[in-house]
Amino acid sequence: MIESLPTCEENEFFSTTFTPHLTLPGFFPGAGGFFHGHPNARKRILIFGTDFGQLDYQQRLPALGGEPADNATIFNLTKIFSSAGVSLDDCFLTNAVLCTWRLNSAVGNHKVWRKYPRYIADCAAWHRRFIEQHKPVALVLMGTPALTTFGQVLYSELGSYWKAFSSLNAVYAAQRETYRVPSGPIVLLIPHASLWYPNAKKYPDMAATAIQHLRSFSS
Repeated sequence: MIESLPTCEENEFFSTTFTPHLTLPGFFPGAGGFFHGHPNARKRILIFGTDFGQLDYQQRLPALGGEPADNATIFNLTKIFSSAGVSLDDCFLTNAVLCTWRLNSAVGNHKVWRKYPRYIADCAAWHRRFIEQHKPVALVLMGTPALTTFGQVLYSELGSYWKAFSSLNAVYAAQRETYRVPSGPIVLLIPHASLWYPNAKKYPDMAATAIQHLRSFSS
């Protein structure tokens, strides 16, 4: 049973009044949070994107059979986690911000999120309750927004832990890409999967280190 999503006042940017397609593969909250062919996510590893995407896209998912397997983020995550020996059955795909966009603008729009700090805090609180219920071994936060924005809302101590850094490469150079939540899961910061291979080419040591951390979650 998944708790109801946090709601926000109606606005021109995003919607919180949609119904998730929990039986379809793809990122929660628009879809069920699992990979194609792996419908029984054990939720040992929570993988955080930024936000889901457009409302009209989410409403088309039943006709598509879920988020397409060749979606860049899902396709790359499948390859990355499989190469690290992590069972996709163990992974739950979620998004830091639990809404869908009304506009055809790019996701991760920080200017919009700064207007709705209470809603972002409610999304983080929702995830903390989810984490308390399912007790995952690891949280994988993807991309710069996780470093500069959402990580510190999810766990305030990450604000000070990553305060000095504005890029993932700097975090990895300082060996601060992981953080153990007291009496809780390990947090791992990785490049966003949609940009994984350009980043891996530019920063091969960062990609190799991230894979090494993921391998430690495979047992």
